[in-house]
Amino acid sequence: KAASGDGFMARAQRLNERLQSLLRRQPRVTVAMVRASPMPIAIKNYGLSMMPADVLPAVTFVGVTLAVNIPYSIAWSLTGASASSLQDALNGDSAVPKTGVAIRVGA
Repeated sequence: KAASGDGFMARAQRLNERLQSLLRRQPRVTVAMVRASPMPIAIKNYGLSMMPADVLPAVTFVGVTLAVNIPYSIAWSLTGASASSLQDALNGDSAVPKTGVAIRVGA
């Protein structure tokens, strides 16, 4: 029965209803948890984009997405900037001393 189309669609519908319920009660927390979850980005983007505007306002989605993704973007940018080559980045070698990164970002 688990392989039948009706079973899959019924589970998908229940999951969608639960997600919408969570988004109505705690939209910021729910979007943050989805955005930070270890799922492919396409699944997160398409899944959240299919929510009705009354369930997930665009302002909430954009604001939380920025808040969650900016720290990751900064971390990956600093990691890439500190390597002199791709091989160094993969090996964890840095062309910049460890204290140099903190100075660069003004800390």
